[in-house]
Amino acid sequence: MTAKLTNQLLLCRYEDFDFARLERTYFSLLSKEEVERFHRIKHRDTQKQFFLTRIVLKQQLEKITGCSPDAMQFQTSKHGRPSLIGSSIDFNVSHTKNLIAIALNTQGRIGVDVENIGRNSQYSDIAQHYFHEKECEQIGSSATAFFKIWTLKEAYIKTLGLGLQKPLKSFYFTFNTDNKIALNDTAPEKFLQFKMPFISGYSVSFAEQFQLAWIQFSHQRSNRTLPEVFQVDSELNTTAHQLTPDSLIDTEQRS
Repeated sequence: MTAKLTNQLLLCRYEDFDFARLERTYFSLLSKEEVERFHRIKHRDTQKQFFLTRIVLKQQLEKITGCSPDAMQFQTSKHGRPSLIGSSIDFNVSHTKNLIAIALNTQGRIGVDVENIGRNSQYSDIAQHYFHEKECEQIGSSATAFFKIWTLKEAYIKTLGLGLQKPLKSFYFTFNTDNKIALNDTAPEKFLQFKMPFISGYSVSFAEQFQLAWIQFSHQRSNRTLPEVFQVDSELNTTAHQLTPDSLIDTEQRS
């Protein structure tokens, strides 16, 4: 299954979508297992996130690989990271209230995380319990700094594909005076084919509501390009979307 060279980030703000219509149109794209999982979900917003993520991901994978959704077969790693069988494309998804993010890449390993920055007011307790002490020092009383670090840590964990096997305090992010982000991993991992990856990524706030972090591991420095960003509308079409990162990870730290 040959995939076109791809480095994409799809953003889908779904609060105003007509889900009754979308489900009538696209529900058939779900597999039997996905339909069963959909019906097991009790919370309606979680149902929406699950449905949209699967449909948009399959549509985009079809564009990139030429494989029809009903022929797609997925497998899950022992740490819960899904992949498309027979394809070189790597993908990762994240969702929070009113937003879904899907990252796809054929030249590296990627991770994405999004958070609705109004959803949790107990950030200082979370930071003290899970974050490295250097991160706690930077956060202080700043919710903005907390969500920036939180999404970066989640994206890094998801890129590694190790889940919480990777202790959250074993690595930390710092912000330099030029507002660039530095990654410091005190216990770097060796994983899959990325024995010594180049690491790049960014963190960005947008729509006065969301914080997003995107991280890529690639074999070569030349592959460390930022993704094309697309907005998914209520018809599930994608259009180019401007999303300017406010910080860039620029490190050759090796895992």
